[in-house]
Amino acid sequence: VVTNHSYCSSIGADAAGRVAVAGSLSDNRDGSAFVARLLAGGSVDPGFDASTVASSLTSVSAMAVAANGQIALAGPDKAGLSGALVARLQADGRLDEAFGRGGLSRVALQSQGPDNFWINDLQVTSKGAITIGGGAWNQQGPQPFLARLLGDASRSGPGLLGVRVG
Repeated sequence: VVTNHSYCSSIGADAAGRVAVAGSLSDNRDGSAFVARLLAGGSVDPGFDASTVASSLTSVSAMAVAANGQIALAGPDKAGLSGALVARLQADGRLDEAFGRGGLSRVALQSQGPDNFWINDLQVTSKGAITIGGGAWNQQGPQPFLARLLGDASRSGPGLLGVRVG
């Protein structure tokens, strides 16, 4: 159900011409992220189910579609924790368990609160690494950041990244 407070924030296409759209569905009480994929003719792809994103993120602030059909996206954590979540979805919409912890990685900078950190953009490299950019508001004002999550290139960590601006 689309309401007056819903919006689309990101769009991308895969090699097959399917278009992915993402954003937020809101009813003034609780925001939930959404990701949908449209077939080349414009109808909703019934084989794509990204409903797990709605339980983790309040909205999608950035999204990129990889050549292999995987989708990387970022947004605020629905649990209200500081930082943001980066998720990687398989081509069918399920969280990619091989990425981070169960398909999600938390990225955090020191900021003045959970709402003072954001990811504006992300890109996926040909080797699966995810580059993210955004900022955090702290005592010195807005602080930009750029980071790379290694994706498939490194299996040694749980996918947690912390950066201190100083």
